[in-house]
Amino acid sequence: MVAYLTHANDSRATNRARQKAHSQCAQTPWHCNLENAGTKDCDAGPTPQRVDPHLLTHSRTQLQQEGRILTRIGLQNREWHYLPETDPAVVEQRFQELQELHARTEARSFTMRMGQTAEIAVIKALQQSKSNFIGHFTDLELHDDSTMYMKNDPDFVSGIHIRGGRLDYILFHPEAGPMGLR
Repeated sequence: MVAYLTHANDSRATNRARQKAHSQCAQTPWHCNLENAGTKDCDAGPTPQRVDPHLLTHSRTQLQQEGRILTRIGLQNREWHYLPETDPAVVEQRFQELQELHARTEARSFTMRMGQTAEIAVIKALQQSKSNFIGHFTDLELHDDSTMYMKNDPDFVSGIHIRGGRLDYILFHPEAGPMGLR
């Protein structure tokens, strides 16, 4: 996610220049690398095969209303869907297997590793782009992946505290100025 960092004294023209520069950045290779670092379930595959997320929700709701898929509530009120013609014993077996796998993906140790993996991909894309930015890992080259890395997230830019918490990185664009990456 990109957030524009603005000061209370910034003019509307300054903010328009930032937005214009950001839209121009969308055509550059580093922007593509940064965009690809995020998880985009619906953007996979060739352009004609991509699906907007709101269409998936609409389709699922329609299938439920028509009785073409059934829904079962699992741990933490998660919805699990299956076909009505599926043997109940098979549904139960798969439900138990998937609930266990899902619980493991929600463990803090797993989510921390996944988040850190995404942040490392972003910093490597920033480094390859030769862009000016702040935010870094202090020990990325010092050990292997068996230990979590230490990251310094910027919380000030130009001497001004960032409202809303720390950012992962602050990218400095020559025309747009600083842009926060979270």
